[in-house]
Amino acid sequence: MHYYIYCKENSISKYQQDAISEYTKRLSPYCDIHFIIDTKCTIPHNFSTSNHQVLYIDRSISTYSSISFAKHIEDIESGGKSNLHIYIGYTLNEMYEAYNNFENITYDVMSITNTNISNITLSILLYEQIYRGYTIIQGKTYHK
Repeated sequence: MHYYIYCKENSISKYQQDAISEYTKRLSPYCDIHFIIDTKCTIPHNFSTSNHQVLYIDRSISTYSSISFAKHIEDIESGGKSNLHIYIGYTLNEMYEAYNNFENITYDVMSITNTNISNITLSILLYEQIYRGYTIIQGKTYHK
């Protein structure tokens, strides 16, 4: 599985980059993950509806438990999608405008927290959730 996390932010601190690098390293046995700082909603040049899935991160009460998120990861993988594009900090209108040339695009909407934190911090929380999801899928122990 290939993850592309697009974060609407201008810059990232060294400490935040270190956290993302650590989770990228921990996730490397399970998936390929890329973090992209992007002030506009960018669509990759090789995007197609056949093997790409879009996930929009919303700011509201969490919609997934760790176990249900792990199941969601499994469902995406078993459904033939090998590329998951995750957008943090963008509006739904920006998402619609960016993807409006693609038919049959489905957007999953997920929320991790409704607290007022930066998009970068929310991205780090997402990395942690992805890591937690893979440890659940693999049956490994992870502190709750």
